[in-house]
Formats: sequence, C-alpha cells, structure tokens
Amino acid sequence: MPYLAAVIAAWCAGFLSLSRCYPTPTYTIVGMMAAYLNIVGININPNRPVLSLSKPLCQRWVASSAIVFVAMFTATKIFARF
Repeated sequence: MPYLAAVIAAWCAGFLSLSRCYPTPTYTIVGMMAAYLNIVGININPNRPVLSLSKPLCQRWVASSAIVFVAMFTATKIFARF
C-alpha cells in the first residue's frame, strides 16, 4: 500500500508540470486510486497516535506559536521600511 500511495503521489506531482491537467481521465485515475487506498486501508489495524493531546502539550504549542508570532512581528518591524 505505501508503494501505491507513492506511485499516485508521483503521478499527481507530474501533472503539476503539465499545461493541460483538467481532462476527465486525470481525475478518474486519481479517484480510482483514492478509492482503492480507502478500501485497502479498512483491513489495516489503526495506528495509535504518537502524541496524546494533553494540557501541557497544548500549553507548549500555544507558547511556541506566541514566540514565533512575536519573532516574526519583530523582524517585520525591524526590516520592513515603508
């Protein structure tokens, strides 16, 4: 299954460089591959998440986002001269 997903991802990426990417067969093949991967995925045991959502984890995410926001705001104020 991972190999089929890689093949369809490479095939879709190849269509990004084409100027004519809207004909029906393009979406038909992508749709058939998506349906196949969904059908095959039913028979696989669900994976457990690596991270469990908890209050300390959310606090770290919020703190990290705030730090990045302040850093980008400061960099914009310093380097952007209008």
